[in-house]
Amino acid sequence: MVGGIDNTVELYSPTGNCNHQLAPFPMVCQNPVLVNVDDIILACCGGKSCWEYNPEEDSWSVIATAPFIHNWQPGVVYQGKVYVMDESTPQVFDPSSKTWSSWPTPPNKSGLYPWMVGWNDCIILLGGDSNLRGVQIFNITEQTWTVMDSSQVPMDLWWSSSLTLSNGNILIVGSAQSGYYYSAALYNPKDNTWIELEKTDANRDGSRLVQLGNKVFAVEGISNKITEEFLLETNTWEPYDVKLLVRRRGYHSMLSLPAKLFSHLQGGCQGIE
Repeated sequence: MVGGIDNTVELYSPTGNCNHQLAPFPMVCQNPVLVNVDDIILACCGGKSCWEYNPEEDSWSVIATAPFIHNWQPGVVYQGKVYVMDESTPQVFDPSSKTWSSWPTPPNKSGLYPWMVGWNDCIILLGGDSNLRGVQIFNITEQTWTVMDSSQVPMDLWWSSSLTLSNGNILIVGSAQSGYYYSAALYNPKDNTWIELEKTDANRDGSRLVQLGNKVFAVEGISNKITEEFLLETNTWEPYDVKLLVRRRGYHSMLSLPAKLFSHLQGGCQGIE
């Protein structure tokens, strides 16, 4: 987990079996692009530098310099490349060659704090403060954008978090928009249909979704320290007691990694199945 009101980095497990503070990030960082590309753990944030994390050495090193500043830019991985959103100059980073290239801009401006998620061979761009219920889908193979009918979207999507589930649906939680702090929904991109879910127990404005093993969790947020598990069988939520080591206040990014990468740490690291 990287990002927050300081430069601390930590491993987090809702069960408490892999909770460690790691080497700090080289700068204070808010909502970085944090990805795993072919076993390269990469974080881009703050200035134009992208940093690689080495688990064995517990260290950060610059891997590349980007053509633009990474502030609040969402990113996703597809076929070994990192797609980073920027409304004027979206960029693709290839870690193998350490080169940057461009990809087409979306038809509609999102404004601040949209979210991107990978789905099949597509990237789905959700919301933003200038396009609160907008859904735009980029087909990577065809290099084309499609603006979806969003008349059925049940919540404002701004500083929300989303995650593609094993059944192909996309889970979305939280919003910075008043009235939708506790909102959650499932989106089926294939049919362009939405299901409004039971509200979360905690305010999910600024929360982050992550899948650990077969379980899905919403972790922290701007105004709370609570972790909740999303129960796939019932589409309901269950709270967990294990808190983060450091308060993130919604400015964090999370990445699921194999527990074996951190088995050398004192106390070990046991993952979630």
